[in-house]
Amino acid sequence: MLPSSRDSFDRPLAERYGMTNVARSRGPSIRALAILSLSAVALLATGQSQATLEGRAFGEVVISGGETVEREVRIHVDPEAGHATSGSISSRLQASSGLQPGYGLDATIELVRPDEPVGAASSPDAFPVERCIEGCDLTYRVRIAAGPGVLPGSVVRYEVDARLVYESFGQPPTTAIEVQVDGPAGAPVAPLWAILAGVLALIAGIEIGPAVHRRLPKSGRTLPSLALFAIAIGLIVWMAVQGLINLGRYDSLDQVARSPLSLLFLVDPWSTILLATLAWGVWRGRERWPSDGGWLLGLAAVAMVGLGGLWLAWRLTLDAFVQPVLLAGVFAVFGGLGGVVIGQAWRTDPRADHDRWWAALVVLSNGILIAGFGFLAQQSFFDPFSSSPTSVLALIPGALLVIALRRWLRGRPFWLALFDILVAGTGLLGLYLWSTSFAGFTTVPSRLEIDDVAVGVAVAAALIAAATAFHSMPRAPDPSPATAAAHPRSVDDPATT
Repeated sequence: MLPSSRDSFDRPLAERYGMTNVARSRGPSIRALAILSLSAVALLATGQSQATLEGRAFGEVVISGGETVEREVRIHVDPEAGHATSGSISSRLQASSGLQPGYGLDATIELVRPDEPVGAASSPDAFPVERCIEGCDLTYRVRIAAGPGVLPGSVVRYEVDARLVYESFGQPPTTAIEVQVDGPAGAPVAPLWAILAGVLALIAGIEIGPAVHRRLPKSGRTLPSLALFAIAIGLIVWMAVQGLINLGRYDSLDQVARSPLSLLFLVDPWSTILLATLAWGVWRGRERWPSDGGWLLGLAAVAMVGLGGLWLAWRLTLDAFVQPVLLAGVFAVFGGLGGVVIGQAWRTDPRADHDRWWAALVVLSNGILIAGFGFLAQQSFFDPFSSSPTSVLALIPGALLVIALRRWLRGRPFWLALFDILVAGTGLLGLYLWSTSFAGFTTVPSRLEIDDVAVGVAVAAALIAAATAFHSMPRAPDPSPATAAAHPRSVDDPATT
C-alpha cells in the first residue's frame, strides 16, 4: 500500500529521533466522545447549584411630574432560612406592562433605610445577613421621584428584590423569605384596560362602518382609510423625533455624524419596516377599492389593527410610567378608526363578501410569524454580546413565508401550508424546551415575563397559520383596468360620482 502524505511527513521526524515504530494518534473515537457527552449531561442534570433564596414584591403608585412618593417595604426571613453568607436588596422600575424592567428617563427609584431622613441618598445594596441568622424582620422605604416630563396621574410599577446566598448546596424552603410593599401592584395592569378599550372600539367601528360610509359624501368616503394610513406614517415620524431627542439628551449627535450606521439607532429598523408595510397595504387597498369592492382594503385594515395594535401595545408599555386614560384613548381611537375602515370595505359591497375571515386569520397569523423572525434578526444583530453576520439568517424563514403568503392569496396554498406546518412543529418543540429549561437549576420563583408571552403568541400564531393555510383562495387573476371597469359597482362605491 502506498504511504499517505501524513506518513511521509511523520516518518523523517521519527527517524530523526531514533523512533522507528511510531503509533500515530487518530484522536478520540466517536464512542469516547459520546460517553464523555453523556457523562457531562448527567453531571449537569444531577448536580446541584449553589443555594440561593429570593423573594420579590411588586408595587404600584400614582404620581405626577415633580412629585416624590415613598412606600414602606417589609422583609421577613424565617429561621428555616438558615445562615446565609451574603445577600442583596435592590429596587428597580418595571415596565408598565409588568413583563420586563422599565427605563424611565424622567424618574428615579432608590431603597433607603427607615432611620434615614427624607432626601438622603443611600442605597442599602448589601443584605444584613448577620442580623438574620435566626430569622429577622426588616423595614425599608422605597422612594420614587418623577421628573417634570411625567404626565399628571401617571401609574408607575416597581420591584423590590431580596436575595440570600449560601455556601452550602441544596434548596432552602422558598417560603422562608417574604417581601411585602405598601400598595402592591394590582392585576390586571393598566395597559390591559387600554387594550380592552381598543377591542371594544374596534367592534363598534365595524358595526357603524356602513352607516359612516353612507353619511360621508362620495368624495370623502376614503377619508377614514387615509387617516389610518396617516397614523402609521405619523408613528414612524414620532419614532424618529423621539430618537433625535434621546440622542441629544445623551450627547450622541456627533457619533451619528461620524458613523452613518448609527442612524439605525435613531429609527428602529424593524418597527419602521413593519409600519411602512402596513401603511403600504392600506394605500394599495385604497387604490384597488373601485375594482375589488374594498376586499383588499378591508384585509389591509385588519392587518393594520392586528399587527399594528400588537406593536403599539409593546411600544407604549416599555416605559415605567403610563397615563392610563391617555393610553386608553390612543387604543380606542386606533381600534375605532380601523373598525370603521373594515366596516366600510367589507360591509358595503357584495364583491368583497368572499373569503374575508379566512384571509384575515392567515394574514394575521403569518404576519406575526414574519414580524417575529424580523425582530429576532434585529435583536441578534444589535446585541453587543452576540452580534454576528449570522443573525440575518433569521430573515430567511421570514422571506420564505412572505413569498408563500403571496402565492396563497393567489390561490396556491401548498407552500404556505408546508412552511406553516414546519414552523408550528418547531414552535411546539421550542415551547416544550422553553418550559422545561433550567428545571432544577434555580431556586428563584418563576414569573411571567415578556419572553414567555412572545413565545406563547408565536406558537399560537403558528398553530392558527397551519390550520388555516389549507384553505384555497379563488385563482382569479388580478383584474386589469378594462375588466375592472366592467364590474358592476354597488351604490356605495367610493369611485361613483
